[in-house]
Amino acid sequence: MSNVLIALQMILLLSSGPGLEISGRLVEAGIEYETSGDAEGQMRILCRFLEEALYAGETAHAFYLIQSLEGFPVDDAFLDFWYARLAWSCGLPELACRSLDGISGGPWLESRSRGLAAMYRGDAEGALELFSESWDAAATLRERYYSSIDLCFALLQLGRFDEAAAMSSALVTAFPHEGLPLVAAALCMHGQERYGAAMTTLQNVSGDTLLTGTIRTMADRLMEDME
Repeated sequence: MSNVLIALQMILLLSSGPGLEISGRLVEAGIEYETSGDAEGQMRILCRFLEEALYAGETAHAFYLIQSLEGFPVDDAFLDFWYARLAWSCGLPELACRSLDGISGGPWLESRSRGLAAMYRGDAEGALELFSESWDAAATLRERYYSSIDLCFALLQLGRFDEAAAMSSALVTAFPHEGLPLVAAALCMHGQERYGAAMTTLQNVSGDTLLTGTIRTMADRLMEDME
């Protein structure tokens, strides 16, 4: 195969939906998926945005994304799951936990839902066990990624900063274009009293235009809290 042909194939790959998604250019990937009629790709991008919005507590943006996902063939259990988490962000903890405990879906979703309910109640030990179950039940790389993020934040809640730091570091390496592992890493550094490193990491996140606006705003708010 000629070098020209290889170069052309690389260009085509990087301009495709999957290529754009892999390189972290999520908005462009979403547009490409919409143009090509790839509903699964569109859903995956919207879910990535939604997870960040829910973790960042951006309620209006999360609500908009859930409504957008309702236009796709999404299992009702996932819609219930997202709305339950949105209830938590809106300051309705009892409704959120009750709804999460009642989610009926596959093993991964059920374990994750109950783990989040436990974490919202302040039972980080229980959450850690349930998130471990969801990690074991994960059927895809994205499911395992989300379970790993949950585990990392549960470890942070428990004050087990060294373990959380090791997990966040592994996630940053494995998912270099994701923002949540970087935020988790900064929180680990802060918990380890590495305040300068934490602030530097958040400053880098805030200024990284390849990351979503949700993550950059989340970094800005955390920097304000740490000052």
